[in-house]
Amino acid sequence: TLSSPKFCSSSDPDAGCEDSRTWKKRVSYYEAMLKSFSSGRYRNVMDMNAGYGGFAAAMVKYPVWVMNVVPFDAKSNNLGVIYERGLIGTYMDC
Repeated sequence: TLSSPKFCSSSDPDAGCEDSRTWKKRVSYYEAMLKSFSSGRYRNVMDMNAGYGGFAAAMVKYPVWVMNVVPFDAKSNNLGVIYERGLIGTYMDC
């Protein structure tokens, strides 16, 4: 799993860990509908409102590259958390 102990013990551990669990369930649901995740049909995916990077963490078992995008005016700055998890990301002025 991509959740480091530091990540899950941060100031709001429940929010980040819950984000990961939620996205893992969602990706499992969509996998049944979209077999193309496993086949490699999609290679590049952008999460335009990345939060804690839970979507990218849930996609780690698929052959896709996920760019986490954090809006520059987001209420919380989570890009550091995304980097801490070993994921990639950037800010964007949407």
